[in-house]
Amino acid sequence: MDDSLITSKRPSKGQFDIIGTHAKDAAISVASEASITLEEFQAAVIMKGGELQQEFQKFLRGKVDAYRNEPHILQRKPLDLSSLNWGNWKFAERIGQRSEGHLDAGKIVRRSYQYGHEQYIYGMERFRRIKASPNHTQLDEQDFSALYYEPDHATLNWLKNTKNITWLSFWGVILRDQDDFERVLCLYWGSGFWHCSIASIDDSIASYPAVIVKN
Repeated sequence: MDDSLITSKRPSKGQFDIIGTHAKDAAISVASEASITLEEFQAAVIMKGGELQQEFQKFLRGKVDAYRNEPHILQRKPLDLSSLNWGNWKFAERIGQRSEGHLDAGKIVRRSYQYGHEQYIYGMERFRRIKASPNHTQLDEQDFSALYYEPDHATLNWLKNTKNITWLSFWGVILRDQDDFERVLCLYWGSGFWHCSIASIDDSIASYPAVIVKN
């Protein structure tokens, strides 16, 4: 189903027409499978219209909520760094053993690696803490590729709308160039769009948490 039918505050006339067609088809199918005649169906609507309306609203609300909360599962894909035109960067170091063939976005959570009353930590200190947490499954370049190249960024939008995740740092793989500068892949929401970048592992990434896959 088109997301616009669910996310709009009030569907347009054209969207109502589409919804009406789907509802009519569903009603005919249900009545047929339940061996309900047209006369019986009409009588039930006339006599129990209000009750049926309430039951249908409850049912539809549940289905919409389930749709909004449904985890998105993507196939992880290799990433060709040269396609991003960022210069001569290479995959230099891997953090953890990310081996699954798919990404279950329902398991993605933010992890700041800040403890106690810390309001921020420097980038290299965050990196040290991440490396000291081998049981945390960090996202890597294949997760980046699956999310960024998905049509309409559907899963990224789902993460934004359901988990308020608007910045993803992919600490599962470290990039390095010929001058030994180290960076991590990032995706972030800004100005109404999703953007990709590589952020330096120094003070510039101090305020950006990691996202990990919850085991």
